[in-house]
Amino acid sequence: MTTKGTYVPGLVAAFLVLAVFASAGETLRVPNFRLTDTSGRVHELYEHADAKAVVLFVQMNGCPIVRQSYPYMEELRTKFEPKGVVFLYINSNPWDTDESIIAECKDYSATPPVLRDAHRALAYALEFKRSAESFVIDPETWSVVYRGMADDRFDYGLQRMSPKKFWLRDTLDAVVGGSAAGVESTIAKGCLLDLE
Repeated sequence: MTTKGTYVPGLVAAFLVLAVFASAGETLRVPNFRLTDTSGRVHELYEHADAKAVVLFVQMNGCPIVRQSYPYMEELRTKFEPKGVVFLYINSNPWDTDESIIAECKDYSATPPVLRDAHRALAYALEFKRSAESFVIDPETWSVVYRGMADDRFDYGLQRMSPKKFWLRDTLDAVVGGSAAGVESTIAKGCLLDLE
């Protein structure tokens, strides 16, 4: 059964209430939203109430860390989509056009839909400032159970050939298995977004 919630179309003005759901020491809860992807399809977050988890990945054209993350994100999508996990990419860059995003994803074999957050309301709501950050949302509470990098292979000026920590994968394994996530957050190491 799908549970519907209140949404604000296009996310504009939805976040006048931001201060109430992200107070210090509290779990970040994600309000319902509707965003259009690059093909014109509308996606509503709370349509996925029956999912095991919803993963948001901050996409940005031209970012080397995002580009190098696509194969691993695709690997995770292939593994976890059959287990009920939904993957959505979010682009909050007003200068990236639908056509350029489609071309970028085609070049790097990225398949999840890319939702356009052109007014950057979702970026402000979730307070993400860099690309390549992932969010794992629990549809039972619409709370963020993990945010940060997928693993520890990337750092500024560094790429490890053999990652040792797999935060996103481990979180999804825990959520799908009915357990609590072991790590709540890590520091995003992607490219700085222009949120002015």
